[in-house]
Amino acid sequence: LTFVLLVTMKILVAAGHLKNSDVTLLLRGGAALDINSVQKKPFQWMSDEVWLNIVQLCESNQFYSNLIKDIVANESEWRNWFEDNQPEQV
Repeated sequence: LTFVLLVTMKILVAAGHLKNSDVTLLLRGGAALDINSVQKKPFQWMSDEVWLNIVQLCESNQFYSNLIKDIVANESEWRNWFEDNQPEQV
């Protein structure tokens, strides 16, 4: 299945339906970032890995550019969603 996903993404990039940067974001997320070189994590309940993924998403995709501000402004709601066993139901 991984091979099929990679081939499909390559086809979509070649056809102009998907950007290379989106593929990179999906495959790497924030793994290339250093926790000491990005904005300080505002919450202890969030892991460093999750924080780095959020930072990378905000930097890579204009649609999510305000995500950090939204999370900080609505911490309790985001924490409930993050910790819920079925977040899609919240």
